[in-house]
Parts: sequence; structure tokens; C-alpha cells
Amino acid sequence: PMTYEQEVQIQSISDSSFKYSRYSQSAQVLSEGILRNYALCSTYFQAERLTTFNAITVLAPLLIITLAVFISYFTPYNSPPRLLLSTMGITSTIAFSFVLAVYTPPVHYLTRLAMLILQTYICSFFTLVVQLF
Repeated sequence: PMTYEQEVQIQSISDSSFKYSRYSQSAQVLSEGILRNYALCSTYFQAERLTTFNAITVLAPLLIITLAVFISYFTPYNSPPRLLLSTMGITSTIAFSFVLAVYTPPVHYLTRLAMLILQTYICSFFTLVVQLF
């Protein structure tokens, strides 16, 4: 079997206008010769989201935490569970974000998942402030 360099040498001998550069092969497009307008390297892959899995493992727990926090508005005013539900919402969201941090890559921008967790933090914190004052 011939190596890639040997194939390039044969191609350059048969086509005098063929030009090859070893610099940045993956991003370079040949502008002359028989391979004109073709990339030297191309890849194709197909990915599929598991929407049911994401809904069960991410959305359902956040929805349960948020609903548990809002249930505190329907408890009697001076009852201890009222403050306990609000505190539970914040601590549950903290624990849930630690669990999700293990399974998600560290990125430096706000993803939709991070926005959902942030909304749960805001709802829990706002409810706790309302309960305290």
C-alpha cells in the first residue's frame, strides 16, 4: 500500500497545476488542479438527543423543587414548614447542581441547563426572602 505522501507525489507528477502544502491540512482547500474546491479532510457524524432521558433526569427534579418551594405560599403563615420548604429548595438546588456538574462539561458561557438551575435558585431565594420578611 502507498502512503499519502506517495499518492501526493504521483498526483503532482500527473497534474502539473496540483499544489500541496503540509500546513493546516484540515482547513486548507485546494484552489487548483483536479481536487479544486474540495477540502483535504472532511468528517460527518450524526448525533441524536435523548429527550425523554433529559426530561426525566433534569427537568423533573427541577420542577419538583420549584413546586415544593411554591407550596410554601399555601401553608399557614406562622407554621415552621413554611420556612423549611424555602430552605429545602435552595439546598436541593445546590445539591442538584453539584450532581449535574459531574455529568456536564465545564464551559464558560450560560447554557440552557444553567439557566434552568439559575431560575430555580432565583425562585427559591425570592421565596425564602418573602418568608423571612
